[in-house]
Amino acid sequence: MLYNLLKYLDRSLFAPTVVFNVEGPFVDEVKGLNIPILRSTPASRVRDFRSWKRSIDEIADAAKTSGARLILANGERMSIFAGRAAKAVNVASVSWLHDAPGARGLSGRAVQWLLSRTPQTTFVTCSEWLAEDFNAKLKLGAVCITNGLDLAAMPDHSDAVRTIKSQQGWGSDSVVIGHFGRLERWKGTDVFIRAAGRLLATSPDLRFLVVGDTLYGRDTDFFEELRSQANGLGLEGKLVFTGYRADALEVMSGVDVVAHCSLAPDPFPTVVLEGMALGRLVVATTTRGPEEALVHGETGMLVPPGDDAALADVIATSVGRQGFIEQVGDRARLVAHSRFAATRMAAEFQKVFQALLVKQPLSSDGNTDEKASR
Repeated sequence: MLYNLLKYLDRSLFAPTVVFNVEGPFVDEVKGLNIPILRSTPASRVRDFRSWKRSIDEIADAAKTSGARLILANGERMSIFAGRAAKAVNVASVSWLHDAPGARGLSGRAVQWLLSRTPQTTFVTCSEWLAEDFNAKLKLGAVCITNGLDLAAMPDHSDAVRTIKSQQGWGSDSVVIGHFGRLERWKGTDVFIRAAGRLLATSPDLRFLVVGDTLYGRDTDFFEELRSQANGLGLEGKLVFTGYRADALEVMSGVDVVAHCSLAPDPFPTVVLEGMALGRLVVATTTRGPEEALVHGETGMLVPPGDDAALADVIATSVGRQGFIEQVGDRARLVAHSRFAATRMAAEFQKVFQALLVKQPLSSDGNTDEKASR
């Protein structure tokens, strides 16, 4: 989402500089937008306050170097550093929050407790329910700007799934159900596999894709558990683990159903938005974010989290109703294009930024151009 915001930010009004504390492919993507890059040192554990102070000082120095008048912090942990850095150099700050209150165990709750005591100007969440929860539990006064997709980059057509079908010896008219995302336990990939086992018993022509991998090679045991689970259910040759795919959207555009299986409250899952924007039937769990994104039976389907029987039943019923998945997919595409555009998201952020900047003192020449817009 940060990339989409940076891509559609009005450069005639704002001159962004991005500070990274880790390396990765996202750094190169941002460089491709011709945006200056600065570095900071990653902070260590919650208890290592010296490393936290170093990060705060480095962000403050980066703000001075770039002439920033506003700091946008992407995520809870970075918000703790950026908020204090912003106070140190007397500029405005915005925290962009993506995790549910209390998420990620004790360390996550500690981070969010510190967040509630961090000097900030404005908190922004990616969904309405998240803003309501943060405001109720941490009194943040958060506002909601829902996530936005780069709709111009959405594939119209792809042969990716057709190629997979050919490679696997699947029939060209096979109905394919896909699960997309990182392989993490809370995302419910094991539930998807159990549902696939149920579906195959009654609908042997269905085929299944698990698209994604573990994050940075972590929790490889989980991947092996999933593979063993699939084999134990007789899914060999019927369910394919594709691993990481740079063309995941192209693959998604070719499946018939996108299954979202999160077990825990999910802020505003990108997979659900992408599936809708591509005109796919999305079957998602009732984990807050999906309920805000789609309407059951109209622009997608909802099932209880962890209930593989319900997931299998909804998929089987939907696929079995002639024209149903196409009708729902068409309505979902219209909603996604009207509600979830990155251009809309960037415009709403710009209003927040401008409202904060007008509260700040003018530069020494009495103007608010260039330096004031960084």
